[in-house]
Amino acid sequence: MEKYMISTYNVHGYNIFNVTDNGATPDGKRDSSQALLNTWDKACKADGGTMLVPYGTYFVKSAIFQGPCNGQTIFNLMGTLKASSSSSIELESWIEFNLINGLGITGNGKFDGQGASTWAHMHNCNFTSSCTIYRSDSIKLNYATNSSVQGVTSTDGKMFHFHVNNCENVAFNNVTISAHGDSPNTDGIHIARSNNIKISNMHIGTGDHCISIGPGSTNIKISGIACGPGHGISIGSLRKYHKEKNVSGITVRNCTLNNTKN
Repeated sequence: MEKYMISTYNVHGYNIFNVTDNGATPDGKRDSSQALLNTWDKACKADGGTMLVPYGTYFVKSAIFQGPCNGQTIFNLMGTLKASSSSSIELESWIEFNLINGLGITGNGKFDGQGASTWAHMHNCNFTSSCTIYRSDSIKLNYATNSSVQGVTSTDGKMFHFHVNNCENVAFNNVTISAHGDSPNTDGIHIARSNNIKISNMHIGTGDHCISIGPGSTNIKISGIACGPGHGISIGSLRKYHKEKNVSGITVRNCTLNNTKN
């Protein structure tokens, strides 16, 4: 039986932890990474905690929000998290949520990946050993279960906007993803080795796949997606590595693809 956790909660209730109370500065300049991590630690340890990022722009060099947590944990993004514009910072992912059951990412805020400088270098990169361009995922869900992402916006990722890896029962709803139509490898949502993923009611326009489904992905339901520009909704690439697992149970309904390559 399918199980998708769509987070609902009372923002006026208990166990709300504000990042500005822990040193985050909404000026878009000073690094608030540690303040966010400290706030997450408190919310994660609570028996059902909410980490609140209020209105304003917060520069975040990188952050890994680690689980497991003691209860359902909400990441309530109302402001903007802004990445470094540098293409020389070596990161696998900019924002990562790792090993969390009952994660809710919600709000009307924005993840700004600041990817434009990286795209420009990538177009001129010859992929030799002298090419020092680092492309990190904007938001990675790693081993997340019974979780949801709703309402937020992701713009200008250096690479994938959302990377869903080894996850189970995760729902995306009413999320907006955008990057320039000429931006390389900026997949809206990339799914790998995950089961029971539901993606609905979204607008995705990037320079690469709106949604890409990689090896080991099963029971993926996609509906109500407005896709374009980009490469479309794609399965693959597959068979790049030895012993990759199959893809199965993919359903795509009621989607519109406009100005896409596929």
